[in-house]
Amino acid sequence: MRAFIECLTLWTWLSSILPALLQRRWRGERTITRCEVFDGSRPGMAAARVSRVVTGAAVEPCRFRLVDVRDEEGVLIWFKLIFKDLATVQDEAMEDPIFRRVLASVPAHGRLRTYFAHAMAARDLGERQTLRRALFTIRVCEWKQRDEGRGVRPPQQSGPVAIAFMERRPWLKVIGRYAAQWGIEVIPVRPTFRLRSWVREFVPPWLVERLRHLRHRPGGTRRSAAVPRAGGRIAVEYYGHLNLRHPESYSDLFFWQASSLPASALLVLFGLPQDPLDREKWLELTEHGIAALAIHPQATTLPDAPVFSPHPARRRTFQGLPGFRSLPRSPEARWLKIQLDTYLRQRDYWAELFASQHVKVYVSWFKYTQAHCAIADALQSLGGVTAIYHRSYDANPSADTAAAVDIVFGFSQAWAEIERQSHSLIPYYVTTGYLGGHRFSRVRKQAQAIRDVLQQRGARRIMAYCDENSSDDQRWTLGHVITREH
Repeated sequence: MRAFIECLTLWTWLSSILPALLQRRWRGERTITRCEVFDGSRPGMAAARVSRVVTGAAVEPCRFRLVDVRDEEGVLIWFKLIFKDLATVQDEAMEDPIFRRVLASVPAHGRLRTYFAHAMAARDLGERQTLRRALFTIRVCEWKQRDEGRGVRPPQQSGPVAIAFMERRPWLKVIGRYAAQWGIEVIPVRPTFRLRSWVREFVPPWLVERLRHLRHRPGGTRRSAAVPRAGGRIAVEYYGHLNLRHPESYSDLFFWQASSLPASALLVLFGLPQDPLDREKWLELTEHGIAALAIHPQATTLPDAPVFSPHPARRRTFQGLPGFRSLPRSPEARWLKIQLDTYLRQRDYWAELFASQHVKVYVSWFKYTQAHCAIADALQSLGGVTAIYHRSYDANPSADTAAAVDIVFGFSQAWAEIERQSHSLIPYYVTTGYLGGHRFSRVRKQAQAIRDVLQQRGARRIMAYCDENSSDDQRWTLGHVITREH
């Protein structure tokens, strides 16, 4: 019999995994002959290999590529997981009595359930504690068994065909039931210490925010002042594309280019440290009469640029509500408390920002984390509206593409149905067609010139390929393989 170890450290080996393997031998249960490790430290791997004399199990790294993990029909299991399995397991977890008790104990917030759903389906496979990572780990174990001829246990056979030692985490019982469908038994082990998680749980958020500002801008910041205005402003998050001097190119302000909106009504928010507000962007915005505001201390290189820094006031929490006082001590309850505190902190942050800048409309395309739910609630509390427009190609319903905002501008009515099946909360869905159509006339002459040059040099067909990103990590991402094959 084979075992899989999600994370092997010296501590987890000595405190959890080694005792479990020895107990199995003493009880005369099926012998574990091999342990495959997803992530392991050098001391942990060394101790496990030395222990083979008492465990009888060889220890080796678990080698796989995401693009190779497929079902019997050759379909990528990763796609089936994000478009089907994740939503099913997520719904089961959200029916947990603890979950329902928490939702019933907080004031009515229509977007909280969507907020929790996004947080539960966090997209980063590099983070072990996520539900998505846990489910994919299970399916890799099942695929390894099937790929080597062992196969999933038939219905008439009792007991698992493999064991997975997984870190104790929220919703582990639900994960265990999912694993049992594939013949995998989940055995919980003590999680490794993570400084970031400890900080999030025990250090006050306002102190973290203040230390971050002191670290990145020790000389202080030019704090953004409140903006008195007769009319509201439109806040737009910068995601790498201004192109105000090149209207034929994509811009984060595309909707303004062909509209009657005054430039003075726009406020561009800079929150990307990797692409900060610099002198060139500042001049481009100033030239067109558009205001800018950094919302992260590293999101500008200009010492005199306005930076939003929230007041370090004590934030409200739900901790004192009766529903919380009666919650058991469990990973699920702890996770819910952290998520609720994070939601409130985000909502208060954005409400303060919007109020100080007199923002009444917030426009973005990014709906792929839970933050957009808190932003929408913050602006709604001030009488404003949040709008999301389609930019990415979401061909199938998915738990982590659900939107909870006031307005969505989408490509087609088919997309509206995808949003419904994703459990989105959208009062107004506006079908627009392709949102960049106003640029076609501006690029047609240039496109024809390029086409003429290619044809003069013998080109018979001209193709365009749009890459959907690739990565050096072949275990937890698609890697470069599919891009190369295409």
